Amino acid sequence: MKLLNAVFWILVLALGCSVLAFAQTAAIQGTVTDKTDAVIEGAEITARNLATNLTRTAASSGTGVYSVPNLAVGHYEIVIKKAGFRTFRVENAELTVAQVLTANAQLDPGAVTEEVRVMANELPPVDLETAQVSNLVDARQIQDLPLIVRDPYSLVLLSPGSSQTNSRLGGFTVNGARERNNNFLLDGVDNNDTSVPGIPSGVLSANPDSTEEFRVITDNFNAEFGRNTGAIIDVVTKSGTNRFHGGAYWFGRWNGFGGARDWFNPAIDSSSQPEKMNPYVRNQFGYSFAGPIWKDKTFFFVNEEFQRFRTTLTNSATVPTAAFKTGVFDYQGTPVDLTPTGANNAFGAPLDPTMQKLFALYPTPLQSADGLSGTVFFPSSSQTNSYSPVVKIDHRFSDSQSLNLRYGYNHSYDPNPFHTDKLPGNVAAVSSKSINQGLAANLTSTFKPTLINSFVLGWNKVYANFSCLGLNVLDSISPLDAFGNGRDYNLDPFTGFGCTDLLSDGQWRKTGTTSYTDTLTWVKGSHTFKFGFDFRNVHEQGPNSFFSRRQLD
Repeated sequence: MKLLNAVFWILVLALGCSVLAFAQTAAIQGTVTDKTDAVIEGAEITARNLATNLTRTAASSGTGVYSVPNLAVGHYEIVIKKAGFRTFRVENAELTVAQVLTANAQLDPGAVTEEVRVMANELPPVDLETAQVSNLVDARQIQDLPLIVRDPYSLVLLSPGSSQTNSRLGGFTVNGARERNNNFLLDGVDNNDTSVPGIPSGVLSANPDSTEEFRVITDNFNAEFGRNTGAIIDVVTKSGTNRFHGGAYWFGRWNGFGGARDWFNPAIDSSSQPEKMNPYVRNQFGYSFAGPIWKDKTFFFVNEEFQRFRTTLTNSATVPTAAFKTGVFDYQGTPVDLTPTGANNAFGAPLDPTMQKLFALYPTPLQSADGLSGTVFFPSSSQTNSYSPVVKIDHRFSDSQSLNLRYGYNHSYDPNPFHTDKLPGNVAAVSSKSINQGLAANLTSTFKPTLINSFVLGWNKVYANFSCLGLNVLDSISPLDAFGNGRDYNLDPFTGFGCTDLLSDGQWRKTGTTSYTDTLTWVKGSHTFKFGFDFRNVHEQGPNSFFSRRQLD
């Protein structure tokens, strides 16, 4: 038992000391001394958020050390007072996500009404309190750097050790770790798709107009950052302030300025007009609005973004010739007759009616090298419609208790995002529909300046649906089985006819995570201790319907 107690306190000391910043917040820490470097006990420290007037107080301990944890990111005024000394004031100190700012104060003798003003740039520019290795991507970088699809997560590649992967997830690797090992946090809560980890942004996507900043933590993680061995991408959503502000935006991209057509597109279309280049049109538009509901107490932030993406690629299919469909054709210069009275039909069997119905649905190639099959090229269109709102509410019950709420929603649909259609008319294309939601609630309570509690509730849900289009055409060839499933045909050398990419009529999945996290921070002398728990309930639901369609080879 003594050994267990010793191990427990060693862990508390190792994991708790000087770890003040939570995943979605920041902290201020320092030491108060006089001109002779003697520590000052009982100095009053006040940190005021310049945008919301939120005020937090602390007092220096017997060792002169003070700590103000769990502060929202933003710009602050730091004031340190003690009777018999001039007031020490730091103006416009910026706090970033997961940062511990060191603000040491050396007080001069004098009246409290006298002040010593210090500019924020005179404070240490690096985090002196934690050993974790990280890179901050701030609001200016997010707004000013070019983002071709307005995805802030593209800026993760600014961090040392990161590189783009070539997988279908389109993610990134940091310091050689697999992309599936990255951990995405949004406002301090889990934002990972547990079924398909590694997707950039996780469950809820972000855009430059809803993102305040984010930090990429790559090594020596603080104790509160568990779960994954890859990088931690810690994103903070914007908040409202005491001033109303907002804006509307539109970003467009299209290729309608004389670009060349795809080489495989026919030079002349059916209307005897030259074919144009394949279209590529992306429109992203939305608005943001923020301000106070109750000045100095309740604030809101709203952002809605819409996306309309249209593009066409050129797909190809190997199809039977018109002569082959009749059973009378030349194969590499040799005449072949498969009709009931033909020379190559020894048993006089009629042409299979099912195959006749199947071949009738194939288009006819313009030319053939062997008389058996030819290649047709056809447009494969993709049309993405997405809608992504986010709402955030910040409320201050008192100087000792505050609540932050954020809800996000992503909806997207595309009938052919992967351009998997086998034949013209989107036959056998795989459509994609997704509805993702996420909630974060953070209640911060200051029982006394040296005892702060943070309770965080997180919830996210993923619904993804993949369907096979053109089932009425595909299932018209042969009757359905007893379960209502159709049949797919793989006929070499022709392009397969059926839902061969899904191996079923469709697939869907529902996944999500509910997390409860409580952390108590206790400042004792020059030490900081953390206690708490992190509970996560992960659920996943989806049918195992692979290979539910019969295959005929």
